[in-house]
Amino acid sequence: MVHLALLRHQWKAWVRSLRLRHRWPALLALGFGGLYLATALFFGGLYLQRLIIAGMLPGEAAVLLVNRYVVTGFLSLVPLRYFLQRAPRLSVTPYLHLPIRRRQIVRYLQCTGLLSLLNIYPLLGLVGVVGEFAKFMYFERLARRIPD
Repeated sequence: MVHLALLRHQWKAWVRSLRLRHRWPALLALGFGGLYLATALFFGGLYLQRLIIAGMLPGEAAVLLVNRYVVTGFLSLVPLRYFLQRAPRLSVTPYLHLPIRRRQIVRYLQCTGLLSLLNIYPLLGLVGVVGEFAKFMYFERLARRIPD
């Protein structure tokens, strides 16, 4: 319940801020850009085998190609995350004098850090690849069961 109250207070503070009234067109444009990027990552991962790999590397499976470069990709995201991700610890300072356990505040900080876009965007690309692989494995098993 404390987490919901903290989220509700953070939401109200964000909506009531004076800066939001002046930058809503920029936030709207960023929202559409983020939605476009999310759908491009998802469908790019979903159609990676058919569109990209079939033309450039014929005969190579999408999962093997992703597994080859996944460590390099995640290691390249670490410096990007360091410079772009803001720590939400400053938003919690008004609640430190209240009788809230330190453990609950730490959990709130961890959960808000997990919901960062820098964590969600790489997963959107991987969800498409994993979905394509699961579909391939399902139809492969189905083809083995049904005799010709």
